[in-house]
Amino acid sequence: MIEDWRKRLAETIEAKGFSKRAVFLAAGRGQRYVSSLLNEEKTPSIESLAAVCKILGVSTSYILLGAKISAEQEELVSLFEKAHPDDRQAVLTLLRPRKRGGSH
Repeated sequence: MIEDWRKRLAETIEAKGFSKRAVFLAAGRGQRYVSSLLNEEKTPSIESLAAVCKILGVSTSYILLGAKISAEQEELVSLFEKAHPDDRQAVLTLLRPRKRGGSH
């Protein structure tokens, strides 16, 4: 499923009514980049792919993994990945359900 990302990217470009060239130029990439990415199995940097996804209005997670998540969820994941380990642990503690029962 992960290897299908090129197919999802091409299908998303088509579904949004963009030309491949227009999307990649808008994302700051050249026309040759389109061909090398979609046809020559070039692996993009995450920054390049994220720029293309932003132009398309689609989550990077969807293109890479086929997982549809909201923009809010994707932002949360991005912020979480960039956070200090202590902050990530605090967020997990906050979001995990509290154990009920027992005496205090």
